[in-house]
Amino acid sequence: MRKVTKYAKENRKKPTPAEKQLKKLLLCWHIKFRTQRMMDFYIVDFLIPERWLIVELDGKYHNNPQQRSYDKRRNEYLQKKGFSILRFWNEKVFKQPESIKQSILNVLLKPPPKKYKDLYGKAEY
Repeated sequence: MRKVTKYAKENRKKPTPAEKQLKKLLLCWHIKFRTQRMMDFYIVDFLIPERWLIVELDGKYHNNPQQRSYDKRRNEYLQKKGFSILRFWNEKVFKQPESIKQSILNVLLKPPPKKYKDLYGKAEY
């Protein structure tokens, strides 16, 4: 677990171009988030804690059948924990940012179930 936590911290320091772009967009849209967070034994790209929303950016290696299988198991696990998950291809962040914004807002504008609480209190902003 320590190795994965260290990896998450390293990822925060070295975001991909798509992650840098989505971070800029989320800040412009005034959406509170955290990056490269541990959720049990998984690292998620972006976490919007007040709505239990995970946003993942996928590169070309996510086309690999083994990676798709892993992503499916991971999504199922996190959804069972109560998270909503949105996945976008890296290039969509640059080519269709408004589409990404709308997808995120569709989740954020729904009232959360009463059992949900902000995961960590204060989020990055």
